[in-house]
Amino acid sequence: MFPHSIFCQSNFTSQLTAYQWTLNGSIVNDVCFVDGFYLLVAVVFAISVLLILLIAYCCTSLGQFNRSYIVRYPFHCARWLLGASLCLSQFASIGEGILTALVYRSDMTHEAHLYLPQTIAFITVFLMLCYYHHMEVWNVWPMVVLPLLYWMIAFVSEVLRLTNIQHDPNADQTSMRWLISVVNVSFYGLLVVIEIITTLDLNLLQMCCSVGSLRDEIPIDIDREGKNVKFLQGHTNLLSGIMFWWLNDFVKLGANTHLSPEDFGYLPRTMTAGPNAIRFYENLYAEHDKGELSEPSIKRAYKKIYGSEFMTSAIAKALSDACGFIPALSVGGMVNYVNTIHQQNDEHVEFISISDYFSNGFVLLALSTIAIILKGIFLQYSNYILWRQNIELKGALQKNTIYDNLHFITIFFFQSIIYDKSLRLSTAASADESAGMGDIANRVFVDTDGVQRMMTYIHNVWSIPYQVILALIFLYLEMGISALIGASLMILIFPCQVSLARCSVHFQKMSMVRSDDRLKSINEVVQGMKLVKLLGWEDLFYTLISKSRDLQIYLLRKQATIASIIMPLGIGSPAFIALLSFVFYTLVEDEILTAEIAFTAIPLIQNLSAPLLLLQPTVNQVVSGFVSIKRIEDFLKSSEIDKTDIGRTNVDSFSTMVKNEVLLNESNCLDPIDCLIVSDKEYTSFGKPSKGNRYGTFSKKIVTNTYSKPLPFIPDDIVVKVSNGYFVWDNDSIEHTLKDINLEIPKNRLTIIVGQVGSGKSSLLSAMMGEMFTSQGSVTWNTPHSSISYGTQSAWLRNATVRDNIVFNNEYDLSRYQQVISSCSLLPDIQILPAGDMTEIGEKGINLSGGQRQRISVARTMYSSNDVVILDDPMSALDVHVGAQVFENGIKRWLLGNKRTVILVTHQLQYLPFADQIIVMKNGRIQLQGTFEEVASQDKMLYENWKKTMKEISETETDDDEDSKTKQERRKLKIQLTRSKNKQMAEASSSSRSKDEFSMLDLVDTSRSGLISQEDRDKGAVRYGLYLFYVRMVGYLLATISSLSFIIEVSLSVTSNFWLSLYTDTTSNYNNATQEQMDSDLNHFLSGYASFILGSTTMTFVSTILIMNGLLSAANKIHRKMLKSILHAFMRFFDTTPGGRILNRFSSDVQVLDQQMLILIPFLLRTGLIVVGGLIVNSIVSWYFLLAVVPIAVLYYFLLKYYLSSSRDSKRIEAVTRSPVYSYFGETINGLTSVRAFQQQIPFFQALVNKIDHNSVVLLFQQFLTLWLSVRLSLIGSLIILCSGLATLIPAAFGSIDSSSVGLAITYAILMSNILSIIVQRMAEVETTMNAIERSYQWTVLTTEPLDGTLDPPSYWPHYGNVTFDSTCVRYAAGLDTVLDNVSIDITPGQKVGICGRTGSGKSSLTLALFRIIDTFRGRILIDGVDIAHVPLNTLRKRLAIIPQDPVLFSGTIRFNLDPDGIHSDRELWEALEIAQLKRIVAELGTGLDSPVFEGGENFSVGQRQLFCLARAFLIRTKVLVMDEATASIDQRTDAVLQEVVRRVFKDRTVLTIAHRVATILDSDVIVVLSDGKVIEYDSPDRLLQRNSVFASLVKSNK
Repeated sequence: MFPHSIFCQSNFTSQLTAYQWTLNGSIVNDVCFVDGFYLLVAVVFAISVLLILLIAYCCTSLGQFNRSYIVRYPFHCARWLLGASLCLSQFASIGEGILTALVYRSDMTHEAHLYLPQTIAFITVFLMLCYYHHMEVWNVWPMVVLPLLYWMIAFVSEVLRLTNIQHDPNADQTSMRWLISVVNVSFYGLLVVIEIITTLDLNLLQMCCSVGSLRDEIPIDIDREGKNVKFLQGHTNLLSGIMFWWLNDFVKLGANTHLSPEDFGYLPRTMTAGPNAIRFYENLYAEHDKGELSEPSIKRAYKKIYGSEFMTSAIAKALSDACGFIPALSVGGMVNYVNTIHQQNDEHVEFISISDYFSNGFVLLALSTIAIILKGIFLQYSNYILWRQNIELKGALQKNTIYDNLHFITIFFFQSIIYDKSLRLSTAASADESAGMGDIANRVFVDTDGVQRMMTYIHNVWSIPYQVILALIFLYLEMGISALIGASLMILIFPCQVSLARCSVHFQKMSMVRSDDRLKSINEVVQGMKLVKLLGWEDLFYTLISKSRDLQIYLLRKQATIASIIMPLGIGSPAFIALLSFVFYTLVEDEILTAEIAFTAIPLIQNLSAPLLLLQPTVNQVVSGFVSIKRIEDFLKSSEIDKTDIGRTNVDSFSTMVKNEVLLNESNCLDPIDCLIVSDKEYTSFGKPSKGNRYGTFSKKIVTNTYSKPLPFIPDDIVVKVSNGYFVWDNDSIEHTLKDINLEIPKNRLTIIVGQVGSGKSSLLSAMMGEMFTSQGSVTWNTPHSSISYGTQSAWLRNATVRDNIVFNNEYDLSRYQQVISSCSLLPDIQILPAGDMTEIGEKGINLSGGQRQRISVARTMYSSNDVVILDDPMSALDVHVGAQVFENGIKRWLLGNKRTVILVTHQLQYLPFADQIIVMKNGRIQLQGTFEEVASQDKMLYENWKKTMKEISETETDDDEDSKTKQERRKLKIQLTRSKNKQMAEASSSSRSKDEFSMLDLVDTSRSGLISQEDRDKGAVRYGLYLFYVRMVGYLLATISSLSFIIEVSLSVTSNFWLSLYTDTTSNYNNATQEQMDSDLNHFLSGYASFILGSTTMTFVSTILIMNGLLSAANKIHRKMLKSILHAFMRFFDTTPGGRILNRFSSDVQVLDQQMLILIPFLLRTGLIVVGGLIVNSIVSWYFLLAVVPIAVLYYFLLKYYLSSSRDSKRIEAVTRSPVYSYFGETINGLTSVRAFQQQIPFFQALVNKIDHNSVVLLFQQFLTLWLSVRLSLIGSLIILCSGLATLIPAAFGSIDSSSVGLAITYAILMSNILSIIVQRMAEVETTMNAIERSYQWTVLTTEPLDGTLDPPSYWPHYGNVTFDSTCVRYAAGLDTVLDNVSIDITPGQKVGICGRTGSGKSSLTLALFRIIDTFRGRILIDGVDIAHVPLNTLRKRLAIIPQDPVLFSGTIRFNLDPDGIHSDRELWEALEIAQLKRIVAELGTGLDSPVFEGGENFSVGQRQLFCLARAFLIRTKVLVMDEATASIDQRTDAVLQEVVRRVFKDRTVLTIAHRVATILDSDVIVVLSDGKVIEYDSPDRLLQRNSVFASLVKSNK
């Protein structure tokens, strides 16, 4: 059939005639026919595949049908795995044929049948896989017929071949050919079965679906209704998934352009945070027999959800570790092959045996190369599983997860559960140190990152002993008992490492506690930065935070010292084990140490190095991760809000709804198709999902709690009833905050609550809303009328537009919106905002005045349609006339007119007659309640105060002759002057509109709507200057000494291996050597070898401790520079930078400097030098290796260049998208009571889910880019072994290189291939990690306030208190509008000045200018004749005193908040408290001045906080005092006392008072009235009241 002269040697064929026709005359025993048939089948089907694909591309529309994803057919992965395995088997068969032809048939010139059929079969199988890929891309199922036919016919041909081999007398079961044929038959048979089942499945599916519909099918996971999902893992063929080829386009995009967030697309639906949370919550709690739920356990939930997938990852890791031993075991075989290559083999065989096949040096080299590739693939698959788990857990875990495409989950789940828990925290818990904002920040970022790092190391817990055991077994087989004796050294080393690791963990825990304290302090400073600057406390807090940081660094240095001891134990132990083994092997067993033994033992001992090196970081990271999990679990156990209120329609938290199995309907999902869930089979095929399985986030409809018991009766005209109520903030507290509370709130009526500061007014509101714990009694709501709108005392605003803050997740109704705006007197304010109601509001409403913030908060409650409106003293922040308008138009007309129930806390007594019910609080009890007449008859003092207030109003009342038309014209003029660009729009707003009509279009200039700046991120490669900056922070001298230490360490290590090579080369020539010479050589070798490894180990300790201390010093310096820069930045920086962004820098980025850099930099230096040593060794052994190094180096360079471009941008974008997550956390915690009152927990949770998803998709790509790189590094690393082996084996075959040199070169090649892969990853990681230094550096060079001055005033300055504003022009920042325009005021010493004006007139700006908080760009301000612009900034601020509008207290003690510098005696502190009416309150706390203050002063009421600020100001001995609405949150009785004290204590001081209560400044010496930043009136109060002045109109507004 085939010419024997070409395909099959005729001489050999004639030898088979004896048995060729013995099987019933069949030609099955004709080897030429069988191999020819085998070849024919492969050729025919190879050509068929090529023709079909060519026709499809050229002659059909399929050629243009191309998409990035595929529709996986049944058994997709199994088919690809079998196909790849068959390729490897055919590749081994080719090698077998070539070796048989060259070694055993060398006398025959033509034996192509031994390898040619296998070669063509290899090509055909590869083409079949390509064909199969196109079949799934095009989704044309009839194409499956061709693979089915091929596998069947190939199976037949392989069976014929196996039969032929079995009947060959020269081939038995020990031959390699027989083994390969058996394997091939198995593979072909399995493929036939798979194709038959697949064909049947597709035929059944075809009966239900048309081909066209199948072709257009999109996998459900990436079909997200217009959302571009670019993450395709699991939706490409298996090879692409293993090699991450689908990422190639993304990597190219990153290399050619700068990536943007849009380039990452959206997450696949199964990886989004929302649906994942459901599955995790279902497993977070275990149910006891009694139906009670256990404490939350993250470990239990993880085990239930990911136990099987974790085992899959573990198996992949075990296979990877096993593959890592193959190159080490092959080195000895290659050395032995070189020694025996020229020996003659007298045994006559026709086919190469299995043992001879695997003892061939070139086969072992190929096997080592393949093993390195497989090791990388298995390892990255294991990492893929763990990393995907990391990603999903960060957002939440999924329900009915798809096992084929799973896992990358941890951090996002934790963020979700922490946020959900935050929504349920009790007020006491949120104020406590263990659940404050700084602690939550650590939970969200530091602890979740710790868990993520733990997941990276978790397999090492079992992998380290697994690798050690394997290494010991192989060493024992090679060297016998000597290897075990040497390895026994580990028995001494391991306990030392464990003990040291425990100490390291202890210091790690302590440093995390210090990190909590530091972050909490930074958060408080950021939140109260305005006050910090006004008081000149920047340096104070810089010192306090730096001390906390120094303590953390001290603990980290101890941890670094321990690491410096553990490191030489890990790195040096393999060398000492080798030394001890060689000593026993040569001296005790009296064996000669040959190259084969030595260079088999050395790689195996080096395989002990990796697990021992990983022991210390594994213990650290795993224990740290479990500590983080414990901290998160402890946070989850924090006390939650009381849910004992009865009858209220509560929208529960996310987790509670999951526990109660309250799911949503499909129409209300964030993503409608997210409500579908499919099984693995449904998902990986193109079958339609079952309609019965649903999941998703929760419905936006109100979901009410159900009650099994009948509700207590409550009259329909009552909305809430409190019976015999006793309430506490902390459930463990013995002292009740509210006692004996009995009240009924009438429906559709106004209830006003009054009382002195600290009497319990706000607490009463909290008790009704369920924010306090009910220790006795009950709170019962009238269920149909129980929805609440809540306006806090300190207005809480979101970082959103004005409109979004008012609408607050409700449906936008223009008509309703306009009426609310008008009722709250917000129209004039909105008109002067840059973009009207679309103006972005900064965090906490930083760019609005206090009155504007409060009215927006009130407008939110009015816009909501909830039944009950609770307002906690909103009038305190409003000008009197504005407050009167809000009360008249908003409360009386809008709320009460629309039959809504209003509960109002106020100190404005003029509103009492309008109340249907008045509640008087005193000392936590209801003193009185009833109508105004009933209360007035019982509380004479309250009645007298009311009469006094009304008298002051009536005496100062004047007529306002300005008609509505004039007001309208003035308003239009203001719009024209403020917004000249919109002049045509203003003119289009004709005067035909009535006073109350306006179009929202007039208010919008979206080009000026933004306030919060986008977070900066550099583009392109990390600048070399940044590396230089980091080295400078380490210290040039220390960096140089450390580098030299590393060089010496590695040089000694390389020299020790050269020393071993020289000795084994000597032993190979011991044919005629005397015993004395052999003993001398051995002693010389052992002493030298011991000296080298001892020196190398010592230098390991020195280099590690030097570099780690240098890196910690750099981290501390960078932190200090960044902290100082932040503290002294202009206030405008904090207006435009979210607090979450700042905390992100000081948490995540600092964590990188403290932890990751300490691991990365030493590792990179050490391994980089080892690679250099390996290159030198291989170059010395064989210069041919240099020929291969150049192209390999080029491959590494371009691979790294491609990767780094995308990786850098991904890291930067991930950091930018992470900040909004934290900012949203902080924003929610600050407004937690409002969120719960409005029942907005679920919408807020959904909003966070969106932010997490935006961040997680970037992090997902970032992690997969690392996998993409790692797989390719494994391929290139295998080339190093291949090139080194060929460069040494080929010359050795010609006798030019000895066997010991071969062993040395290949040993280092294996080491290099392993290390280079890690080095490139670490280099890339350092490059991306430099993003943290890059971001930190950006904030070390911020534009800061000018601290120095040209004039240092004397210590007694200001001595008189003369303040002069000389043509002062002020703006918040360059390029912004002027807020004070040409202000000229001369305030004489000791004068009391009252400053008033409408909201936004510039009152607060005047005081800010006095403290140089904002920019005075023209004119000057003089104090006692000294221009304050020339005075050092800190000196100026410490010489003035201010009582701020927003009272701020810092966590610590009362003493610290009053006197942080410790310069006042206790007597002075108590005196200040007495003046501020706080002495009794502080004395009752038990520990007096050392009583604790919680974060933000949450354990005191707003009024009490304001009094503390008042006491603080009294302690400052200054001639100038500014009171910025200092008594706004204080009742009138206390206010009257304080005003008298101020007049007495500050009688000789200059006092500038800004007040909303005009009555508080009526006794001032002079009044300054501001409007639009200009002084429009400046005179005594009496004179201004006598004429038709603006001041008089402000006073009369109290009516």
